[in-house]
Amino acid sequence: MTARCLIMTDRFWFLGLAVICNVVQCSPLWPLTNKSNKLTHCQTQECIRSASSILKNMNSSANPCEDFYNFACGSFIKQNSIPGHKTSVDQFSKISDSIKKNIRTVLEKQINKDELIPFTLAKQFYKSCMDTASIEKHSLPKLREILANVGGWPVLDKDWDESQFIWYDTIHKMRKEGLGFGCLMDFRVNVDIQNTTKRIISITQPSLSLHRKHLLQGFQSSEVRNYFDYIVDVVISLGADLETAQKDISDSMYFEMEIARLSLSSEEKREPITLVSPISFAQKRFPGIPWLHYLNGILLLPSNITDEEVISVASLAYMGNLTSLVRHYPKRVVANYMIRRAIGALIRYMPKKYRDFQFRFSSQTTGVKTMLPRWEDCFNIMMSIMPLTLGIIYVREYFSEERRREAQDIVDNIVKYFHVGLDELDWMDEVTRMRAKEKSRNITTLIGYPDELLDDAIVTEHYKGLTLTNDHLMGNMLNLWLFSETKMMETLHKPVVKGDWRGHGKAATVNAYYNYVKHAVEFSAGIFQGAFFHKDRPKYLNYGAIGPVIGHEVSHGFDDTGSRLNAGGNLENWWDSRTKQQFLQRAQCFIDQYGSFQVPEVNQTINGVNSQGEIIADNGGLKSSYKAYLKWESEHGVEPKLPGLNYTSRQLFWMSYANTGCENLRLKALALKVLASNHPPYKYRVNGALANNEDFAQDFNCLKGTPMNPVNKCSIW
Repeated sequence: MTARCLIMTDRFWFLGLAVICNVVQCSPLWPLTNKSNKLTHCQTQECIRSASSILKNMNSSANPCEDFYNFACGSFIKQNSIPGHKTSVDQFSKISDSIKKNIRTVLEKQINKDELIPFTLAKQFYKSCMDTASIEKHSLPKLREILANVGGWPVLDKDWDESQFIWYDTIHKMRKEGLGFGCLMDFRVNVDIQNTTKRIISITQPSLSLHRKHLLQGFQSSEVRNYFDYIVDVVISLGADLETAQKDISDSMYFEMEIARLSLSSEEKREPITLVSPISFAQKRFPGIPWLHYLNGILLLPSNITDEEVISVASLAYMGNLTSLVRHYPKRVVANYMIRRAIGALIRYMPKKYRDFQFRFSSQTTGVKTMLPRWEDCFNIMMSIMPLTLGIIYVREYFSEERRREAQDIVDNIVKYFHVGLDELDWMDEVTRMRAKEKSRNITTLIGYPDELLDDAIVTEHYKGLTLTNDHLMGNMLNLWLFSETKMMETLHKPVVKGDWRGHGKAATVNAYYNYVKHAVEFSAGIFQGAFFHKDRPKYLNYGAIGPVIGHEVSHGFDDTGSRLNAGGNLENWWDSRTKQQFLQRAQCFIDQYGSFQVPEVNQTINGVNSQGEIIADNGGLKSSYKAYLKWESEHGVEPKLPGLNYTSRQLFWMSYANTGCENLRLKALALKVLASNHPPYKYRVNGALANNEDFAQDFNCLKGTPMNPVNKCSIW
């Protein structure tokens, strides 16, 4: 039986509830009554919009104590089909789509000779990306020029001379061209976790072209076969004959499979063993690599470093085997692998024929049906290489200071409650508690954007020396890569500024971040809207939506990684041994709990080890946000309900939380997320965190032993 929607006599209520009743039938379990009035229900346009959104997403026939995600998000999939060019739809992508459309209007305007340099650079790049005729004309000649400069690609070059090939010298040539050069070793200038006032050269195993699991399966894996076919088509179109293409690319794949075999798994990388030493010592430990020559050829600094420079080398077993690996394989194989990895990153900027090859492979991997609209693909490229530039445009054109101030209040309250909540932990000794509180007091919060994004002189100086054009996409990409890499290298001997604006300018993204070594949380301007935040709606919605995101990032400072770093971000064991053991046991509870979650659609289980940091942060962040809201409620009073939703403010807090996780994923994208991401699908994140929360069970009257109120719960913070 369906309850009848009652229309109030007040004109505002009539309009609002008419909208609500049109989007969903009122719940038979919690019907409206004619006792609803202005004093008990919020009447603002934003409340009506929020109520409508919650009602559209929810499945009122589901039991919230059996499967709360289905209860809150069960209709989201029906209401939100996945466009052919996307792998998923969720609350993040909805906001991101809106941001893209807004910034697109700026990018498509004519360049003004008097405008700020970031605006000019962004418009130039966008125009070069949209100019597909110029891409057809310029990209292949540029590619051939690059290949000649790095020594050629054997699969294409019949006259390739292996006597001229030395792998580390080829790396240096790739670096000078702006190509990716991390195919054998990943190289970065990072903050030193043993002394966060300084930076250090960090070397570790390389990333891979495919997930390690697939490479270890060899050509038995359909992903490996599909990738092989894709690259073979590319090199044949570039001029290779079929037999040479198949043999050379196959050999290069076997070489990469060996790299995968020698590399640490994602689980093993969570417990890394790192050598921190002068280059002179690393030279003795790994004698097959001419370290000083190799590093100086990548840094390209005005003054060379010496063998007394301290570096950090991780993945020691891989590094120990790298020299013998390179020597074991013919130079032709190693060169084909290195150039394949570098050129693979350029295919997106090549003529349509090559982009079609790439799309076919992407479709096989993710399930997408159609290519992105050209403007959106160009925007995504810009977001990957020019996030700071787009952030400058976004905050200047679309983000208000008022929204920032309101968000700051919520952030401050949740950070404050996390600190207070440390006193409630019965498993922590007093000395460790004191150190944990010191760390929580020292956290830095960065809301929306750094002020420097609004300073014309500062942002102009940042882009000094960068030149782009309107009609050469590949050239622009290489210039940007070279510009970014050079900026990173130049920081090596410069002091670390904790709140350095250049590292916190991704304002146009819909995301939040925690920086372990800087002990700082950052919330991009883009996330303070949509399902996550609105300054004119009840606080229970904001605390339930953006609140757990804030608490999540704060909790990262105390997860399995953050717990190893002190208040200054330095690596230090600040734990009492018994308390540390308690922490590890509680973390194992989460690993086992989430590791038992089945994802039947793809016949996999959640990887509890890889996702433990996110799980700990989810659970701790949700708890902190709820307690912070209760504190706010005790000081300001109970807020009105939403129209059409006869739930208490506390129940609506939980519903708001779940709504931020509503998503619709393609099957292949779901399988890839379960396999490769440390963020489980939202269904398991939402239900897992709620099932561990006593306050949720109490607010929804879930009996002990029901799925959403299990007898055994996991908890740390």
